[in-house]
Amino acid sequence: MKRFDDVMYAYLTADNGFATEIEREREAGRIEIAAELERLRRLNDQAYFVLIVAEFEQYVSDLALRRVEDGRRGQYGDRRVCSVLWQRIGEDITKLSFLDRVALLMDKGRFELAELNKLYRTRSEIAHGRALSAVVDVPNTARTVERIASLLQDAP
Repeated sequence: MKRFDDVMYAYLTADNGFATEIEREREAGRIEIAAELERLRRLNDQAYFVLIVAEFEQYVSDLALRRVEDGRRGQYGDRRVCSVLWQRIGEDITKLSFLDRVALLMDKGRFELAELNKLYRTRSEIAHGRALSAVVDVPNTARTVERIASLLQDAP
């Protein structure tokens, strides 16, 4: 996920810049400016959080579409089920919910599914303006989606 690495590099660069400026403003006694920079830093965190989850969602969509296509050709699972699914969605895998696309790639009982559900719910709330005060941990989110992406890639 090369683009994902680029997104994380951009995030870390921006976040380090915010940290430097916030510290500089605090040292100069400009607490109000530092507080405004903190607010903008949280907004930046949210923006990158949404972007990371969106990148992961695209990765899941690509894998799920490939899984359905392979199934239609009899290379995976039940060919008839995948053929019916293909008739319903065609090449637009996004007609399935995000968690349904994940379910094509991993067993529903895995704890990672609950992690993804929480991340996706938070992403949706931020993206639709309902959680603008949410505090997100971008590096932890990145580690989580990279770990799960690895599991999905290795799944039979």
